[in-house]
Amino acid sequence: MEPFASNLKKLREEKVITLDTIARDTGINKGVLSRYENNKREPNITNIKVLADYFGINVYDLMGWKD
Repeated sequence: MEPFASNLKKLREEKVITLDTIARDTGINKGVLSRYENNKREPNITNIKVLADYFGINVYDLMGWKD
């Protein structure tokens, strides 16, 4: 899950968004988001989709998968 963790953190930092903001806007717990970024928890498919939509990218890009 490492590409997901680094991609999530990179997107957040590029947009200068805090974990609190993402948590508020998506309904995903801040602690869960932190564990995702630190590669300590794998996201479920629902949260992957929510985060991809939030950042305006597709799931493949968020996950670091090749087409």
